[in-house]
Amino acid sequence: MFRPLSRSLVIPVAAALVLLVSAWGCGSSEPGLVPVRGKVTLNGGPWPKEGTINFTPAGTVEGADPTKSRPGSAKFTTDGYFTAGSFEAGDGLFPGTYNVALDCLESPPQMTNTGKVIEGKNAAPLSYRNPSTSGLTLTVDANQRVDATFDVKAK
Repeated sequence: MFRPLSRSLVIPVAAALVLLVSAWGCGSSEPGLVPVRGKVTLNGGPWPKEGTINFTPAGTVEGADPTKSRPGSAKFTTDGYFTAGSFEAGDGLFPGTYNVALDCLESPPQMTNTGKVIEGKNAAPLSYRNPSTSGLTLTVDANQRVDATFDVKAK
C-alpha cells in the first residue's frame, strides 16, 4: 500500500530533486575547451538545408597540451551559423589546428529493392566533405574565443 511522504521528508526530497535536475544540465566541465562559433556560407550565401561541420585535429599550437586532442563538430543553420563542440553541443574545441569538412544533405540516401544504396543529394561539393581535401583549416589558441568564417565554393 502506498504511503505519502511525511511532512518532514518533503522539503529535503524536493531540494535533492532540484539539485539533481540542475546538475544534469550543466554541460561539459572539461577544462581547456575554447568557445568556437562562426559562419559557413555557400558561394557567399545561404545553404539549401541545415548541415554539419566537422573539425579533425591536424596539429598542436604553441602552449597547447598535446595530450588534449579531440575532434569536434557542429550543426549549422541554413544561414550558416554554428557553435562547435567536442564532448557536447557548443562546449568548444581544444587549442590546436583543425582540418575542416562539412556536409549538407538535401535528400537522404535511399536503398533500392535490390539492396543497392543510392547516395543522397549533398549541397557540399565532394572535396569539402573530406577534411584532407577541403582546404579549410581552423586554428584555436588557448583562452581566445574563436569567430570563424568559411566560404564554400561550388560550381
